[in-house]
This record gives sequence, C-alpha cells and structure tokens, in this order.
Amino acid sequence: TKMNLSLQNISISRGNKLIFDDLNIQSSSKILHLTGENGIGKSSLLLALSGLIPFQSGSVNINDKVFHRKDLIASIGLSTTEIATPPEILAKHVVSYLTKRYPDSHYQIDDLIVGFNFAHQLQNTVAELSEGSLRKLSLITALMKAQSLLLLDEPTNGLDATSSHFLMTYILAQTNLCTVLTGHGGSVYSQLTDVDIINLDRAAVKNN
Repeated sequence: TKMNLSLQNISISRGNKLIFDDLNIQSSSKILHLTGENGIGKSSLLLALSGLIPFQSGSVNINDKVFHRKDLIASIGLSTTEIATPPEILAKHVVSYLTKRYPDSHYQIDDLIVGFNFAHQLQNTVAELSEGSLRKLSLITALMKAQSLLLLDEPTNGLDATSSHFLMTYILAQTNLCTVLTGHGGSVYSQLTDVDIINLDRAAVKNN
C-alpha cells in the first residue's frame, strides 16, 4: 500500500512557548521515524497529530486527504505516556471497551493480548500495572483505534524483548497504516524497511 504523509506550514505552541514554526515534513514511506534531542518537541508533534492539542497553523494531509482536528481525533491511534488512563479502571474493562468501540479495527484484540503477553494483567487495575504493562496497554489502545495514522511515542521504552519483537515483526513490519515513531530505537528500528528518518533538531524553535 502506498503511503503519503504531508505536514505543511505547521506551527505548534504549548502554553506560551512556540515549539515549531512553519514545519514542513513530507514522507511517502510506510513509517516515519522522528529523531531529535529530548525536549525538542517530538511528543508535542504527536499530540498535535492526534488532535489532542491544536495546531496554531498548517495542514495535515494523509494519503491525499486533508485531516482537520476532528478527523484526527476520530481516526488516529496514539501511544504515549503523556496520556493517563484513570488508575482505578481494570485493564480488562479497557480491553472490553476497545473491542466494542472499534469493531472495524485493523487488529484483533486477542492477537494483541497474546502478542504483548498481556493476559495475566487483565485482572489488575491500571494503578497496579508496571511501566512496561502500561506501555503495552497504551500500544493495544492505539492499535485498536488507528484507522488512518498510527502514532507511537518511544514505543519500545519499558517493553520486554518478546513484546518489542512482536511490535517490530508482526505489527510494524506488516502494517498497512501510515505510522509515525519517535525514540532512540537505533538497533531496534534498524530491522524495519520502508522508513523515512527525519531529525527535528533543526526544525524546532530554539529559545536561546
């Protein structure tokens, strides 16, 4: 499947801090890997692409279709530690919600639970999950929701080797979704093909 992601004249602020001003990114690979120093704005860009924070200006075009903020919110799956799930909810209730809410998902929830070795965590509350298990739940949520674009913020952080292998080999290597990744995945990501790598260090606004 041919992919095309185009970000044109994107400006993003958080609070009164301008993070990107007139950012342009063009990618025709299945996977776009964003690199750059910590704090440069990679997570903010993913939050804006998911519709959770607004763009000050600019447009997002996925496979030749313009996506407005409401379109992004409805059809994009985001995995990030910046979004907290309410701590008292049982993991199994998150999973059953995802199954009902996204019946046309690209993925089967049972395949994801097995692949990420998550079954034994289903009886736990979100508060009881380890960092790695929270990451898995976040990835499962993003994969179930994503219809147009999959956004993964440092997806292998805290993941065990088996889950990381599942993510790389069975999800990302075979994806039919336009995917944006961040993270210092050097060796982990090196096995992926059809990847554009863009360093955001020069694109970010430096508040010197």
